[in-house]
Amino acid sequence: MAGFDAKKYRDTVLKPMSKGEGYEQLREVLAELRQDERSTSYARLDLNVLYDIPSPVKAEELKAWKAQIVPALNKSAQLPSAPLLKALLDLLEKQGHDLTEPSFWGRLQDQRQKQIRTKLEEGLRQLRVEYPLGFVESTELLSRLSTVGITGVTDKSIFHVAREQGLQVFTKLQLDATGVPDKLKSVWRAAARHPEYRSVLDLLLLHRSEDIRDVQFLDQLTAGGGPFTLADLDAARSQSERGQDTDALQDAQKFLGAAKDVLQSQTDLQQLVLGTVIEWAGGQLGRGKPKLEVREDLVRRGFHLDDASRLVSTLSTGTHTARTGLGTVRDKLGEGLLAEASAALTAMVPAEDEENEYGILSARVAELIEKKKGLLQSYHRAMAARDFPSALAAVTEAMRIDRADDNLAALQDSIPPAAPASLAARVEGTSVLLRWPQVESLEYTVVREEGSVPATPQDGTVLATRIRAGSYSDTAAPAGKTVNYSVFASRDGKVFSGPRTDSIAVLPAPTGLTASSDPTSALITWSRPAHAAGVVVTRLGPDGSRLETELASGSSFRATGLRTGASYRFSVKAYYLLPDGRKFSEDASLVVIPRGEATAVADLRLTGPDSDGIIRATWNSADGFDVELWRFPLPNDLPPRRMTLQEAKARGGQPIPRLPGGGKSGSETRMLFKAFAGINAVVPLTVDDAGFLVGNSVLSGSAPQPTAVLAEAFGDDLRVSWEWPQGDYIMEVAWEAAGVPRTRRVTRARYRADGGVKIVNGAAADKLTIATVITADGERLASNPLPVPLQARPRLTVRYEVRIKRGFTGNVACVVSAESSAAGSAVEAALVLKRGSIMPTSSAEGELIENLTLDFTAGTSSRHELSLGKVKSPFWLSLFTQDNGETTLIAPPTSQLKG
Repeated sequence: MAGFDAKKYRDTVLKPMSKGEGYEQLREVLAELRQDERSTSYARLDLNVLYDIPSPVKAEELKAWKAQIVPALNKSAQLPSAPLLKALLDLLEKQGHDLTEPSFWGRLQDQRQKQIRTKLEEGLRQLRVEYPLGFVESTELLSRLSTVGITGVTDKSIFHVAREQGLQVFTKLQLDATGVPDKLKSVWRAAARHPEYRSVLDLLLLHRSEDIRDVQFLDQLTAGGGPFTLADLDAARSQSERGQDTDALQDAQKFLGAAKDVLQSQTDLQQLVLGTVIEWAGGQLGRGKPKLEVREDLVRRGFHLDDASRLVSTLSTGTHTARTGLGTVRDKLGEGLLAEASAALTAMVPAEDEENEYGILSARVAELIEKKKGLLQSYHRAMAARDFPSALAAVTEAMRIDRADDNLAALQDSIPPAAPASLAARVEGTSVLLRWPQVESLEYTVVREEGSVPATPQDGTVLATRIRAGSYSDTAAPAGKTVNYSVFASRDGKVFSGPRTDSIAVLPAPTGLTASSDPTSALITWSRPAHAAGVVVTRLGPDGSRLETELASGSSFRATGLRTGASYRFSVKAYYLLPDGRKFSEDASLVVIPRGEATAVADLRLTGPDSDGIIRATWNSADGFDVELWRFPLPNDLPPRRMTLQEAKARGGQPIPRLPGGGKSGSETRMLFKAFAGINAVVPLTVDDAGFLVGNSVLSGSAPQPTAVLAEAFGDDLRVSWEWPQGDYIMEVAWEAAGVPRTRRVTRARYRADGGVKIVNGAAADKLTIATVITADGERLASNPLPVPLQARPRLTVRYEVRIKRGFTGNVACVVSAESSAAGSAVEAALVLKRGSIMPTSSAEGELIENLTLDFTAGTSSRHELSLGKVKSPFWLSLFTQDNGETTLIAPPTSQLKG
């Protein structure tokens, strides 16, 4: 044993043991020994370390140590641990232990190891319930165990016992905070919104979905027990291009294409997988989802159980790396966790360079403890004085300091809430509607009383209890009386606020007000409220004159002497006889226009548009009724007689604005309006009390012209094509053939089936035009005919070959094969035979063998085989066209033509 170093012993043992968990354990052991002199609780302490005893040690070394340890402890008596350790030495000797005997220290180590093993197992069993995933980060586990006095055990032994207790230990994960690459974020979000892509694995392994299981992504990247590489990205992208086209697959293709450009290495691929998992799992944990459920969700999505457990364990710490020491105390104070901050500070043994900050934090904790104590005193004083706002302010401030103190929440709940800020009562029909500002965390009780204002929830008739809304309708309010309402707020239905009150006279107005009229009078009817003493009917004339009539009975009134077509407003209000006099209800009113029976317009006529684009409309209608012109898109399915405003709008109708210059002359009405684009049905709608009467419709507008019109000649025929205008139209193609006008109407379906319009022998057509035609309600509208220029007939090029065959009998046969530069026509040609050694240059220089039709209408190839009989050599076979040079005929090499 080296010489005992008193200074080193003071710095490395006595100072650290003078505070924190070690000091508390030393005090506990001494207390137990003093209560029971035979106790072996000292075996829990690592006495070899506390007394600087090496292992193994000799007797003579222990004697030298014994002579030095006591003076060293006496010299450091100002340190709290030194007197305790000296007292422990005395108690050990009092038990009869020879401290200079090596066997004592050997037995002590054996006892300690057994106790540590037992304590370690118990500690790990307790910790196991705090880690439902069954995984814990190694430094966190060691830190937790050290706080309960488990020291002097190797990490390997601790991890071994942890595994026996069902707790897997893993090294701290250093998670890359970069997440999903910026260039992939938008395409990843778009793909991830589809339910078929549960995770990024469903995209990257699209081609091998059976391997989306046990995917490792932390230490390495594997899938289904095999490699998972950038080659999978290429294969997945190819697979996406072969699937059925859907929105989901299109988003998958975009993501995989972008990933192909961004990911340059295996590390990039692994980081992408990790980034998406961190993003998803972190979001789930942030929303309060249990760690175990998040882990199981990851496993269901194909990730390996161990990797999923390690990641969720790391993410659930909130910052990916746990903070300890003074940082923990600062964090907990900042989060309002005073009790936890105080406990963490007490358990600390600060390093020398932390002692200053340790002192500052200790002072801050003490200050907050005193502040909380003062706030609680203020709370109790305010409650005794029924000063509830001050009590609430005090306990709320205390909760901000120590929000984990459940007692404070209970105190807050015991404070009655404030009464609603306001209460407004309003009569609606025979009911009374109450409204007040709602506070989401409160519930309300509504009470009604006729004679007095309810001061507590028990005063009067309780209409509703524990409602979480800001309104209530009293459908049984007593009519013809003044009633008082109070609303009380509560958090739990037991402690109530003071009342918020309002009073109102319940005076229901007449209901069901209707009117009917003839040209000079009107009959007004209503339903009279049960408790009303009578009603007052008021007539307001078109000139502003006012006439009131009081009726003590009855529920109708006839007004006479009215002017046809003028507008009158009638209002009816009920009156009630209350103790403080006669009171009136709100009035019910309507407008009446005396007139005869409404009729629909049957003679709408439109002229124009003129050079300024103005259309003139005229019609006849009954007096006293307004007529509006509306336009509706085609086809229209307007009801034959009547419709409402909502129905007119639902059918795409729009009222047509009037221009100045219209008016009425006798029974005829004139209206000017601006011409509109496209074709619409203009309909006169007669306005009556029930809505619109539908008149006759007239088409207005012009059909849109086709675009990209093209006429192409194919042989003697002509094909006309175009781009159709938007809408369901018929096209009319017109032309002249030999001075005779011709027309053809074409539907969109026929056009698609034929690939355009084919005019047989139309190459010589003249004055070709095309127009858009629409027919509705027996009317026909067409666009201005659009002239169609005839394109010059394209010159055709035909190449041909001749194969001459001579049989055993001397007979000659030939095969003529021709290839055209374009399909769609036929070429007439003559096959000519010339005897002798000079090749013919025209059809007139030889013998006509046969007129051939080279048919290219369905393709670009034509073939003919002919028998020439016996022909003596030499001779020539040549082909000549008969179309006046419209076809370029290219002959084969002369060796093919000579026989």
